[in-house]
Order: sequence, then C-alpha cells, then structure tokens
Amino acid sequence: MEPQNKLSGFGRRYFSRPPLRSYHFWVSTIFVLLVASEAAFYTVRFRSLLNSEAGASMILPVVVILLIWFKVLRSHQRVYAVYRNLNAAQLLQEGALETVLDNLAYLSYAGFCLALFAVGSVYIALAWSLAAATHQ
Repeated sequence: MEPQNKLSGFGRRYFSRPPLRSYHFWVSTIFVLLVASEAAFYTVRFRSLLNSEAGASMILPVVVILLIWFKVLRSHQRVYAVYRNLNAAQLLQEGALETVLDNLAYLSYAGFCLALFAVGSVYIALAWSLAAATHQ
C-alpha cells in the first residue's frame, strides 16, 4: 500500500504554510481589499447624497470584515503551528485530522469569501440605486 501524500487533503493544502506565505490566505486578503476599496469608492463618489449616518453604514461592514480577517489570520497561525508540530506518522494515522482540517479550511476561507461576496454585492446594489436616483 502506497503512503498517502502529505498534502493530499483540502485542509492540509491550506495549513501547510504560514498565513503570510499561503496562496489561499493572500487570495482572501485581496478580496478584503477589493470590498474595502469598493466601499471607500462609493462613499466618495456619492458623498453628496449620503448623510453622516449613511456614510457610517457604508464603513461599518468594512470594519467588521477587517476584524474577521484578523481572526482568520490568527486561526491560520494557530492551526499552522499545531500542524507543523505533528510528525508525518501521526498525520497519516489520524483520519479525523483530515476531516477537522478540511472543515476548518472551509469555515475560515470559503465562508469568509462568501461573506465578502455578499457585502460587495450589497455595495454594488446600493451604488446602482444611488446612480438611478441621481438620474431621475
């Protein structure tokens, strides 16, 4: 029987590197920057139509997303530290570890990217609404 590839699982690929060297972490970071810049762009573009409460409501989701991003960074660091300290024999024997890493990767990154997509979509819908309101 052939030994299993060390990085065969979905979660293992995510956590095999520290977060600042992980491709997956940087893709999520780029999405955070896109959504944050989108909020800033629409706030500046439509500042004459927005009162202070509406401006704050545009910025608040960005603050929440940044807090979640820091939490994802910290979780990735912790999981990587634990993963790095386990030896290869332990990793191959424990099938439950594969399930835990896969679920953690999904929750940390796929769920986070879906939340970013939702917030970004709301900003685009708001911009279309404001643009339509200014043309009438």
